[in-house]
Amino acid sequence: LVVLPQDPRGCLWQRLSEVDPPGLMDFPNIGVSETFDEATRSYSFYGDPLIARGGHYNLCWCGPPSEGIIRVPGKDYRQPDGLIPPACPPVRAEDSGSFLSPAGVLQLIGPSGQADTICRLGVNCAVPQVLGEGLQGSDRVAVLQRCGHAAVPPTGWNGGASAKGPGWTSAGWITHGPSLSASLMASFGAPGFPAPDGVNASDRGVYGFPNLGISVASSVVGYVSWEGPVWAFAGNYQLCWCGADATTTGCKSPKDFLVPFGRLVLNGPAVLPLAAQQFRCVRMRQCEIERFEGTMPPTSKIMLASGECGTEGPGGMPLKGQSLPSKDGFHFYWGREVVTADPGKYRLCWCTEGQACVLPQQYLSYSGIMQIKFPTYSPLRFFCGLARPCNISGIRGEGLSNDDRVMLLTKCGAGTAEEATFLEGAFSMATFDEGGTFLLPASVQAVSYQVCWCAAEQTCANPPDFSATLGFVDFGGPLPDVVYRCFEWEACEIEALDGTSLSDGDRLLVVPDGTNCLDLPPGLFQEGFPLQGLSLPATDGGRRYSWGSGLVRAAVGYYALCWCSNTGGVADDNSSNQTTVTSCTEEGPFRVPAGVIRVGSSK
Repeated sequence: LVVLPQDPRGCLWQRLSEVDPPGLMDFPNIGVSETFDEATRSYSFYGDPLIARGGHYNLCWCGPPSEGIIRVPGKDYRQPDGLIPPACPPVRAEDSGSFLSPAGVLQLIGPSGQADTICRLGVNCAVPQVLGEGLQGSDRVAVLQRCGHAAVPPTGWNGGASAKGPGWTSAGWITHGPSLSASLMASFGAPGFPAPDGVNASDRGVYGFPNLGISVASSVVGYVSWEGPVWAFAGNYQLCWCGADATTTGCKSPKDFLVPFGRLVLNGPAVLPLAAQQFRCVRMRQCEIERFEGTMPPTSKIMLASGECGTEGPGGMPLKGQSLPSKDGFHFYWGREVVTADPGKYRLCWCTEGQACVLPQQYLSYSGIMQIKFPTYSPLRFFCGLARPCNISGIRGEGLSNDDRVMLLTKCGAGTAEEATFLEGAFSMATFDEGGTFLLPASVQAVSYQVCWCAAEQTCANPPDFSATLGFVDFGGPLPDVVYRCFEWEACEIEALDGTSLSDGDRLLVVPDGTNCLDLPPGLFQEGFPLQGLSLPATDGGRRYSWGSGLVRAAVGYYALCWCSNTGGVADDNSSNQTTVTSCTEEGPFRVPAGVIRVGSSK
């Protein structure tokens, strides 16, 4: 026998062109059976499972080989001619060959094929009408990656965020999604929820579908449902059918579901039991997600919820937390209004109804985490010495990183940077402690500036980019235009050095008049001063400086003073540990102008 499509041409059916299949490719041996078995009086199709579409097919017969009959010459009877014609071929010829006798119609029980079935994350999935031949309500459908084979969990199902890599956080739907029963979690194959006794948890359909991925029986023929929300990983899967009468044990295992009849497309964001995608928006800036992994269709909307999905959006979030409809299902935008919501982490929730979603209660599918980034605490007042890089620390916040920057401005977001004030520009030189410590450039003037912050997620190049203030930094040290007086042939002491942020242990170095302290050559000092011009460590809160009991022997005239702070700075060795704190020693560094000392004639 050969099975052919049901066609008016019957056993004379031929393919329309050479690019078309020569027969029914879903049947074993392209529809040609084995030879007739007289013992069982049956035709067999090689014992292979039949996965063709349900429906009616034509059967055509090729007769058994037999001897030919000839008429005996001169006689009225016939006799075998002794010639045995060839047996029926195992393959049907293009011109139908020997399969020319109609032998009836084959009714094949099963589904006849299906357009894509669209289901959505977080809600019940159903196929409203499976079309086919001889279907029953007790038939079952499994969602599988490959019909006949047990599903395997997707990457990260058990391993969580660490298995997925950057952009994922440990906040899956088990902890951040809706509250679900332990039995439903176990039927999903969720980590930490063991299957009931006697159930092989790995012999199942796609993870995240209820009932181990196998539909429940229905009283409505052709209606398929899994009777529970779906929390599988978004993507495309096969719908595989098992007839109620196809097995002796029932449709219980993926190996029973051999017939593919359609594709199931699970729309939604990519989210796992233990992990979800995390995105970040910066407070006081517009909010946008550029690449949301998943299968959300165009016009989808997502929402920031103040609590669980379905609750109101947080105050200060544009559009009450609801994004504009996405053009492609990957890119989401909250318009031109800036975010003023409190820094923190919020649930992202997807609405399955596209543009029709207007109420928070419609956003029920947990999708991921949105982190609103911004500093939440700063000491507000910092102090740095002059002419040396300085660390400011103690900054805390949500989402801060070592790629954030600060800039020293007269007014954050609108002020200017007086480049001449700083040795290496007004930008921070490095960031440490996950955004909690900044290395500021050295200042050559005793001034006060605002410390203005910019998040790494945006361009940080110009003053308008640095709109958030962390407080003020005061650069302290001696005033550079004060004249002090000592006398030749007497001990020298400055009783009250003018300046700010002075401290005990600071030192002064006397150098020739006109010397630029910023470019002080090593070993330079003014001859004729005690201790080679180097003062003893300052006392009285950094205001009193003495050169000991030695007498000044320098000529009458004016000499420059260079100052060294003992309040600490950053090591000048450019080592990897850039937060090493140093103090003023006999070697300096003496890089801050501290005024002038005039040596007068002896009293």
